[in-house]
Amino acid sequence: MGNDEARMTNDEIMTKHERTPRPLLPSSFVIRHSSFRRRQLVEAVIFWFFRIATYLVLAAATYIFLDIGVKGSRTLFTTHAPFINVAFFTERPQTLYVFEFEGKKYTLSDSEFRAWKRQHPEEVEATSVAYSAGGVWPCIVGTTLLVIGSMIFAL
Repeated sequence: MGNDEARMTNDEIMTKHERTPRPLLPSSFVIRHSSFRRRQLVEAVIFWFFRIATYLVLAAATYIFLDIGVKGSRTLFTTHAPFINVAFFTERPQTLYVFEFEGKKYTLSDSEFRAWKRQHPEEVEATSVAYSAGGVWPCIVGTTLLVIGSMIFAL
């Protein structure tokens, strides 16, 4: 420090540093016109990308739910009274057996297939599809218990 600075008070030293000219540096608070336009363009492109992606996800989800609803309604609703397939709600899920016997195609649930086998001891070439016959009663009960348990846990 020089002699002048040694005699200055702290406030005088601080005001002296504030008065000294500094070189002009680019400020991060000042927006240059070219970078501002580029940022606006990038922001608009990203905005539209996410908007289109959102619409695609919504369209896919809508298709999936409509497909499930249309195919499920064929199983759920019948053409004769009571117009609702009650067995679909009240039975347990079962394996579906598909086979031909004496030129006729059969599609039977596991319990129906076992009863049929007792009456017809002949061997048949049956293909099975797991959980494609029967109903959804255990699923309804399980979902209800899960919701009740979640509500109790949330309280």
